Amino acid sequence: MDNYKDLSDSAPWRSQPLSPAAFHHAAALQGDPACPIFHLPGCAVRIISLDWLSNCDSGVCADLAGNALLEVVDSYGQGDRKARCAAAWQLLQGLYRQHHVNDRMDELKPELFLQPKKAPKLRCKAAVTRALAPLLPQLLQLAWPSPSPRQRVARAAATSMAECYGVLSNWDRGRLEHHSRRCAKLLVSLETESQLLFPGTRKWRIKPKLHAWMELCTRMARSKGNPRDYWVYADESLGGVLRNIGELRGGKNSATRFAENLLHRFQRKLTLPLL
Repeated sequence: MDNYKDLSDSAPWRSQPLSPAAFHHAAALQGDPACPIFHLPGCAVRIISLDWLSNCDSGVCADLAGNALLEVVDSYGQGDRKARCAAAWQLLQGLYRQHHVNDRMDELKPELFLQPKKAPKLRCKAAVTRALAPLLPQLLQLAWPSPSPRQRVARAAATSMAECYGVLSNWDRGRLEHHSRRCAKLLVSLETESQLLFPGTRKWRIKPKLHAWMELCTRMARSKGNPRDYWVYADESLGGVLRNIGELRGGKNSATRFAENLLHRFQRKLTLPLL
């Protein structure tokens, strides 16, 4: 379970998926027992759908964006990191206006992508990261008109990530698989170079969630189709609708109680599934 950086076609996680028993055994060996839900009859890894929000918007894409923004801030403009953030923020605001983006960051400051003793990661709402993904290659192009080899690789990774997001609206499984693999390989190469140049650095650190994202973009996309069809944004949107209805019917002070009553009424109309 520690071979998630192997992106080849012969990688064990591609060619030798774990059986339910092997999954439980491997989890126990790592001292992290599987979630109790897997002890329910019929519940196995094969019926679980990976979600785009947690694995990409708040996962691989957030990691890529955080590292890219750190590289931009450390190379664009003048002054300290805060002043460079302000300069990069001007570029990003221009792109927001040009593309009429609604889900925007309110500001760009180091704390959004750089935390003490943690790898760089963009920390904001998933919808904001999703809206930033298509703009990131343009931002890097504006910040790096004459990019170094390292910056070219980072921009190429951001471009492939943007392509992955574009595929969700114009479904093409082949393109998603191609660009997700390309992006993942470029990210691994950036980590490798960073460790060679700065041993022990947290920049461009690869996390196991890259493995989950690759599963989502390859094996799961082949069997279940477009990740947009089963991502949790539908549930998140319904939560917002219920909140708004609750405020309209019960006022802000009792919106939660109204939503709970609505869900309980819905629950009572359902019959328990036969196992």
